[in-house]
Amino acid sequence: MKMMKKSKIPDSELWLYEDKKAYTDLMKGLKEAKENQTSELATDEL
Repeated sequence: MKMMKKSKIPDSELWLYEDKKAYTDLMKGLKEAKENQTSELATDEL
């Protein structure tokens, strides 16, 4: 029998894994940041 380490996602972060759109958007943003494909955000336009 092979033992596997079990980990738990903190409750404060669990929503992200349950919200597929939010998770997808986060992964896209992280990929863009890694590839330096970011742009400045005009916070006064929010």
